[in-house]
Amino acid sequence: MSRHEDEKLLARGLHERADRLSEYSLDLDEVRGRAGSIRRRRRAVCGAVAAVVLAVAVPVGLNVAATGPDSAPLPADGSPDPSVTVSRAVDPSPSPSPSPDPRPGPERTEDGRIVLDAAAAPRGADPALDYLTGSVLHRTDGSTLALARRVDIVVDLGEVVLGFSYQTGVLTSFDAAGEGTRLAGDVVGLVGNRETGAAWVEDDGARTTAAILPVAGAEPIRREVPEVGSAQPVGLSADGTLVLEGDTPEGQRVLATDFESEPRLVGDYVAAGGVTPDAAVSAQVSFSDTGSCWALLQLSTGRERWDTCDYALGAGSPERTLVLGTDAYGDGIGGSTVALLDARTGKVAADYTTGDLGFTQDSAWEPSGYLLQTTYQDGTWYLLRLGPDGAVEQALDPVAGSELDNPWVLGQ
Repeated sequence: MSRHEDEKLLARGLHERADRLSEYSLDLDEVRGRAGSIRRRRRAVCGAVAAVVLAVAVPVGLNVAATGPDSAPLPADGSPDPSVTVSRAVDPSPSPSPSPDPRPGPERTEDGRIVLDAAAAPRGADPALDYLTGSVLHRTDGSTLALARRVDIVVDLGEVVLGFSYQTGVLTSFDAAGEGTRLAGDVVGLVGNRETGAAWVEDDGARTTAAILPVAGAEPIRREVPEVGSAQPVGLSADGTLVLEGDTPEGQRVLATDFESEPRLVGDYVAAGGVTPDAAVSAQVSFSDTGSCWALLQLSTGRERWDTCDYALGAGSPERTLVLGTDAYGDGIGGSTVALLDARTGKVAADYTTGDLGFTQDSAWEPSGYLLQTTYQDGTWYLLRLGPDGAVEQALDPVAGSELDNPWVLGQ
């Protein structure tokens, strides 16, 4: 057995032992896990994120699909490759797939990780994703829409734009002129995409309700979430399945609903990092003071495709080939690790690190499967485009400012 394998076994043993500690330890970890789930929501109000300094792993793509034989599309039913076995140990080295770009490759650490030197990255194309600067929505067709008020999360459904504010808890529907109409109050989060619709959670203190606005629907569909003290939406799959984190009698757990039946528990997982289009969810298996372990599982069967203790897992890419990996343990305003993992196997396609240059924060997948990643370095915010081939470029011009004032809200 190699030294690397010994270290993996020791780390796993420490994780499992930490899970059996005293009630006080579990309560502390539960608080940390909940703080992590809050940070995973794409908050534009970075001051709120900075206040959450005890977080378990935060959840974080160019214009072509992933390369290499391990990037083949998943089976139609989303089931894992039968030749793949579940393993906690994931190869931390980047994929050897070469970049077609003839320019010199990026700087790497001794262990092969790509250094995210944002200032040195070339300027590429603008984002293939909607984004906000202040209250102005920038759309992929080059048009802009000035919204009547600022929001922290935005989902562009085409004919209407939904925006949510953490400060007010109000969900607003904006028309083609940018004028806003209150759609719901007591809202705690918003997720969605243009293909499926938008979903959110309403919590008035006495009742928790999940709601969805289908793209073709005129009125929201609501489903009460019973026996849950509070809940946060995590992600919405292409088939309209909403994944939530909720406070249940058994503690914080992951739930799912298709809005046709009552929300159900998803195993005994304690947190979720994101959803893939084909209804798989990144779920947290365990956590401790030294890190966390995660699994990617299919909601329809509950079967795990693969798992890892090397990264916290986030959302899947729109073309279903990649899953986001971030720091397995985090305790500050942002992270330092961004990995793009094969959705079938968990193998690392590309592994990025900011090192001591700064920190990463919000991220979002472009339709082609490249990741847009915000990072703060040396007094300046950058929006980078990261590829599974190891390519790095700036997707927007840098903006100087405070580390607590992220200038962009990335659309969903």
